[in-house]
Amino acid sequence: MKKLFILFLLLNLNSLSNASLDIVQRWDYIIGIYTFENLSDSGQRSIDLVHVEDETNTKHTFITQEESKINKGLKVQRFGQVGQVISSFIDISEKGFTITAWIKIPEQEEKIVTNPDQDYRFTILASGWESEDVFRGWVLLSIHTNGSLMGSNYQIIANNDNTYTHNEFRIETDQINLTDNNWHHIAYVKPARSQLYQLFIDGELVKEESSDMDLSFEAPITLISIGTASDSILDGTAYVDEVGLFEKGFTEKEINSLYRTSLESFLRALSVSEKETKAIKWATLKQ
Repeated sequence: MKKLFILFLLLNLNSLSNASLDIVQRWDYIIGIYTFENLSDSGQRSIDLVHVEDETNTKHTFITQEESKINKGLKVQRFGQVGQVISSFIDISEKGFTITAWIKIPEQEEKIVTNPDQDYRFTILASGWESEDVFRGWVLLSIHTNGSLMGSNYQIIANNDNTYTHNEFRIETDQINLTDNNWHHIAYVKPARSQLYQLFIDGELVKEESSDMDLSFEAPITLISIGTASDSILDGTAYVDEVGLFEKGFTEKEINSLYRTSLESFLRALSVSEKETKAIKWATLKQ
């Protein structure tokens, strides 16, 4: 994974055109939203994706509404990566976090595993950097070549004696294969002010573990990566739609609601709910 981050930072990345969903512009917990009408961020931080192409003939194509899950989607082939480095602050702390997406991974008969720790069919990653040379942490949602769903947090702390402390947490599903050529909704969540880490598939909580490690980090530079990440697989094709990354831990009920509707509809309903909650609190205070 570290090689992946360094690769992105060394590439000359050019932003694509901007787009926005008006309803989400004011919600500051949105890291990035990608509906793949194009590669632009629909959140307020304008972290546009770019296509990273190298000697492996990486390519991505937009897929039609008929092929995708909701409206258009994205097909990433062979070692494909779309990512962006931008000066946009990221804060993974007591507020929790959520990574969510629709994905479809084709079946693969033969698998070649050269490095189990990096053997991914698909990844969504948000990482924080103090500078191009100083990495602070990541939040990662991935699908392994065996079809399991994994969430991961990583943190680096600079000590006073010029050494570094590395902390990592992983949670992974058992006996679940998502490489079945069907669309699945996936999510990795840490609720606010909680030690729990949760994995969801198709709106249902499938794995939950706790950790007493403080894996929070904040940084002024954000890197977001969406795509296939393994150099040890034969088929690097992945289909993806409706990716959302948030500095907020959604509840089980909210994840289930998101599974049953589009990301835009979910955020519109959530914005109304939060406005009503604030109004109720304000009315209570005035009494």
